[in-house]
Amino acid sequence: MKKCVLVVLLILSMSFTETAFALSWDNCVFELLRGTKEVVGLNAFDDYTVGDVIEVAKLTLGYWLPQGGQKHYGIAEGVKYFVDGQQVTDKYLCATVGEHKITLRKDDLVAERGFHVKPKLNGNKISKITLVKPPAQTRLRSNIDLFKPEDIVVKCSFSDGKQDQLLGYNELAFYSVPRDKAVRKFDEAAPIYPGYVFTVPEEKDLIIRVASESIRVPITVVSATEGASNIQMLKEPSQLEYVVGEGFKMSDYVVRCYYPDGSFKDYSGKDIVITANGVRMYNGYQFTNAGEKKLVISFGDFKRQYTLYVKAKTEVVKTPKNWWYRVGEGFRMSEFTIRCNYEGGTFKDYSGEELSITANGVKMYEGYKFQQPGNKKLTVKYGSFAKEYTLKVVDANSPIIEMSKEPLTFNYRVGEGFRMSDYAVICKYSDGSSKEITGEGLSITANGVKMYEGYSFKQAGTKKLVVKYGDFSKQYTLNVKNAGEADEISVTIDGNLVKFDQPPIIKEGRTLVPLRAIFTQLGASIDWNQDTQIVTAKKDNNVVTMQIGNNIYKVNSSEKKLDVPAQLINSRTLIPVRAVAESFDCDVSWHGDINLVEITRGDASSVNNPYAELARDVLYYTNEERAKHGLTALTWEDDVAKVAQKYSEYMAKNNFLAHDGIDGSTPKTRIDDGEIKYTSLGENIGMGTENAKDIVRAWMESEGHRANILQPEFTHLGVGVARGDNGYLFWTQNFISY
Repeated sequence: MKKCVLVVLLILSMSFTETAFALSWDNCVFELLRGTKEVVGLNAFDDYTVGDVIEVAKLTLGYWLPQGGQKHYGIAEGVKYFVDGQQVTDKYLCATVGEHKITLRKDDLVAERGFHVKPKLNGNKISKITLVKPPAQTRLRSNIDLFKPEDIVVKCSFSDGKQDQLLGYNELAFYSVPRDKAVRKFDEAAPIYPGYVFTVPEEKDLIIRVASESIRVPITVVSATEGASNIQMLKEPSQLEYVVGEGFKMSDYVVRCYYPDGSFKDYSGKDIVITANGVRMYNGYQFTNAGEKKLVISFGDFKRQYTLYVKAKTEVVKTPKNWWYRVGEGFRMSEFTIRCNYEGGTFKDYSGEELSITANGVKMYEGYKFQQPGNKKLTVKYGSFAKEYTLKVVDANSPIIEMSKEPLTFNYRVGEGFRMSDYAVICKYSDGSSKEITGEGLSITANGVKMYEGYSFKQAGTKKLVVKYGDFSKQYTLNVKNAGEADEISVTIDGNLVKFDQPPIIKEGRTLVPLRAIFTQLGASIDWNQDTQIVTAKKDNNVVTMQIGNNIYKVNSSEKKLDVPAQLINSRTLIPVRAVAESFDCDVSWHGDINLVEITRGDASSVNNPYAELARDVLYYTNEERAKHGLTALTWEDDVAKVAQKYSEYMAKNNFLAHDGIDGSTPKTRIDDGEIKYTSLGENIGMGTENAKDIVRAWMESEGHRANILQPEFTHLGVGVARGDNGYLFWTQNFISY
């Protein structure tokens, strides 16, 4: 099997407009490289008929190895098969005319392939198709009217003498393209289906397809407000003040259209467009910055504007490592910090004497000495914000005993010897000395049975493990399994075992870990919104938001995709462990032989890019153009954005505009140097314009740049923006697909 490599190179050209910006035209549209995954064994495009059976389990996932050569994976190697998102274990019956997609997954390898199913026909060779009955409605309101092809009837004639055949809508395939746009292949058009809703007013052609033949029918998508005599806000927002991290309420907004015949209709939710400072809102959207926002409600030609206020969020960002004191020991105010978040991502921290802290109602101050042992209710306050903790005070001469060593895993198998050496406690004395006790110096029991080094468990099951030394005791849960049973998963952070009340699980080949336990140990604060089912984790200047059941999550303003969405299990939010690495710059390793996830914190650093919002705006306007052509939205990719930003800064510094750098770099080598895995790539660059909308418009007016923006294969985008000494902004768009 040959690997298909497609490289498109255009001649370098510079074009300046009256707004003084330039574009480089030598676009590398896309290149299939090593690392490509493909579905092997599926028939060519258009080779299936209703009633045909695809033996899915015989398909293989062909993987072009990065070092060269090819490897195939099939059902025996654990490949899972999906057709249109539904898992298939053996065979797939082609029952529905139109476009379909088959997906093969093995661990992190994913390959997809589209195929078309045509209707059963009387003849083998079509001579022509004729529209017998057109669609009842060819003028549709954007975001409102549903595409209804039920009236469409097509006559199919054959050159082999077979009788003409009438085909109804469920035997036809439908696509849409801009009016009179030339289409060489059907995959250049956007598939549509009964119930499809057009989002952008535009003159279009409806393409009706039978096998390799097609008919075009002009249709017009008009503004949602066309024909309305009056438009009003039926429901004004009940809330125009939010707190950072609070979910936006789309249900607060309802638009009513009145028509000349006296009728009216209400529109809300996804039917209307709401933006805050240009950012598209959705139900549950969480504001990350405080300040005043310009809120615009748009419905067709109707617009209404409000001013929305987002208040700073207050949170505790620093607490003591140890929550115990001795009688007579001085209280440490400096161990507490509260942070207030303000507009533009800025914040201010308050600590020590700036806070109000009480213990059982007694005001604390630096050096305050506790006189009596016992548990204290500690309340930390700043303004109206307050949070409570429990503090333990012990006698002045009593040692503080705590665990100093714990096992990496609490999993055993029947017959396996117990390891006393996995446990140790440390006694800390008032004079600063300490003593560690390990192994046989401790009293350890499992379900009341005394443990010793090499003790062999005879029965599988859960054991209550108690470690004791003097008055100190700590309890764990031990899991003993039969030989051949999978172990529970353990997680360490920087070598320290993480304790869970809900253990990690493996689902759809992905390891899911409890978010709160992991992120808290990484030093992040956690907030949970029961109404929106959204969890927010914040550490330093990083904010991570995830929603239960949603496979899209955000790290700051960047959207990322989860292989398996966040989910609630036993009231705990579990997420794929790889999301931990992407969220807080950690290295994550999986040790399958002992079912251990090893997380190591990195030295995270962030670059303060003053043009970050412009870069994100490019994604917005790029996806707006893709939506007009029925293409799926691109997802922001941080690693790709870093490559784009670095190259924009390089061009700005050296005052040149070209895809090939002065240093000999190319779009491919730059992406490769970023250690980014991909199957195809593309790059657009430009210079001069001051806003994202204009640069995207300019790219759309250039054939090569437009091809990148509207390339169906691309799935992710990163954008870089930098200002040169000539005063102009340099823009870089890097596209990839995985």
